[in-house]
Amino acid sequence: MEYDLHIHSRFSFDSRSDPARIVAAAKKTGLRGIAVTDHDSIEGGLAAQAIAGPDLIVVVGMEATTEGGDLIGLYLKEAVVTQNPFEFVAGVKSQGGIVFIPHPFRYHVVPDEELLAQVDGIEGYNGRSSRLREVDPTWGEPKVERVAKEHDLFVVSGSDAHRPSQVGRGRTVVPAATAEDLRRELMKGNTLLCGPRRSALAHVCDEVKGAVADRVRQWIDKNRNRPQEPEFGFSRDEGARDETR
Repeated sequence: MEYDLHIHSRFSFDSRSDPARIVAAAKKTGLRGIAVTDHDSIEGGLAAQAIAGPDLIVVVGMEATTEGGDLIGLYLKEAVVTQNPFEFVAGVKSQGGIVFIPHPFRYHVVPDEELLAQVDGIEGYNGRSSRLREVDPTWGEPKVERVAKEHDLFVVSGSDAHRPSQVGRGRTVVPAATAEDLRRELMKGNTLLCGPRRSALAHVCDEVKGAVADRVRQWIDKNRNRPQEPEFGFSRDEGARDETR
């Protein structure tokens, strides 16, 4: 089942997405669940959870801006607002939550080794900042593999959506039908990563573009060594002679 574990709502300073529109977008995209992870707030997650209904799991989360970089906490009952990364981790885990590092190498920032020893997971693919043409289903970004292996971290994919249309552009596949199943399987590292799901229309467009490109290449090959036809009924030599008269 597919989850988008990194979404922002209007309760983040840089998003205007209403929680109801996020829920609708997630259902339309076919996700089993989402995590709403607003900057320094859990209000968006609580609002989405209240209206989601039984067919969509909503995990209440939050993205904290700390001195050690951004951190995401999931399964929160109250916000943990602090700029100290270690205090944030402790505050999340005191609620039974889990912590992962989003977009870990954005702006070329390397996660602190001491912090890596305390968090639970890391984001291998981010729908806004990753530039991968193909997403490695196990690790996502190549740099993540070493870090995840060294520190025994689970790896997730998230859209980092700031608009409803972006929901689902990064998805984590987890064999989990409930919120508690999701928590357990994440901690076991039982995840696969996906980038944006391509629509049937996108595939058709690719096929059409490929067919057109093939026809163009065939035409070029056919006419590459073909003598040029005289223009306006006379040859270039004749035209040149006319110009000298």
